[in-house]
Amino acid sequence: MDLRGADLEEGLLMWEEYIAQARTHVANLGDRAIEVKYEAFLQNPVDTLGELSEFCGLQTASSDLEKTACRVNESRGLAYLKDPELKAFSVRISDRLSEYGY
Repeated sequence: MDLRGADLEEGLLMWEEYIAQARTHVANLGDRAIEVKYEAFLQNPVDTLGELSEFCGLQTASSDLEKTACRVNESRGLAYLKDPELKAFSVRISDRLSEYGY
């Protein structure tokens, strides 16, 4: 049995395909779509939650955004760098990752 994504290179190819499709959908939807980078969300959850709230047409109190943001686990950002194999792989494919802001 051959599982797609069973190795790192195949997993990266699949991720790149997903990103391409997602960005195509976002472009086609225009102002009816929003793209959020996970790491950006982790770095600044209050602002990102505020942007998402505004995008959805919600009026959310700053205190509610801050309360929700406190539950975000910032340590998950770039977690792959903590794994030696994944870190080495990311160095090998750094040119491809840079196209996506990594």
